[in-house]
Amino acid sequence: MSSTFWQERYLASFERVFRLCGVQPGDACAVLSETASRDDLRQLAVGALERMGAQVMQVVVSTGVPAYTLPIRSTGAAQCLTGMPHAAKALAACSFIADCTVEGLQHAAQLPEILASGARVLVISQEHPEILWRCEPRADDDKPVREAMRRLKQAQHLRVTSAAGTDLQVDLTGARVGGVWGFTTKAGSLTHWPGGLVLAFPAAQTVRGKVVLAPGDVNLTFKTYLRDSIELVLEDDHVVQVNGSGVDAQMMRGYFEAWSDPQAY
Repeated sequence: MSSTFWQERYLASFERVFRLCGVQPGDACAVLSETASRDDLRQLAVGALERMGAQVMQVVVSTGVPAYTLPIRSTGAAQCLTGMPHAAKALAACSFIADCTVEGLQHAAQLPEILASGARVLVISQEHPEILWRCEPRADDDKPVREAMRRLKQAQHLRVTSAAGTDLQVDLTGARVGGVWGFTTKAGSLTHWPGGLVLAFPAAQTVRGKVVLAPGDVNLTFKTYLRDSIELVLEDDHVVQVNGSGVDAQMMRGYFEAWSDPQAY
């Protein structure tokens, strides 16, 4: 393996984040990966945990055949544990799990079973180690996230505007609010690295307005920076128009249409 991946700064970064997650010498830890995972991340996670004196178990499962022919990225719903009940039980027996799967366990069907045992899960984004090193969480990163969560829970209405033309309105009444800051010491919880995220799941038919994506914004599905502007018009939580004449708008319209499913919007 290239020595680039074993640079001390990357190993030390993994160690610091694992310590923020409360990993102690002798802890039963697992590194979960799949055949399509970045091998450098798996090896860094294993190396850091072993250097910390943890008891490390590696769980490597087959990625398998994709369920869809369309590209799916950044869903947070790894499918690699489907039909693997013994693997899920082995993970549930650990106190800490470094999740190196491609999509992450955030929305995986097996997550409730794994967390129910008290395991802590750190989803490590499938990026080059340098990106993770640059985005390493700090011990006090939870403070601004907790404050933002508090404010969001108290709010009843959210309006988002931008110089590009975005004007989105969301009714937050009864919305479920959450947040992550890149590490967790709470039993039965999940976080992800990078962190620093506050979010709300509003009730149905509470989102309307428009979102204007400007050049330089990121399309997570395709992992690209936009070159052209795209205007998304929303009614009752759904995109009803994708306006724009550039290649990016054409690709987005084509992607939505390819599902042949109204829920894709």
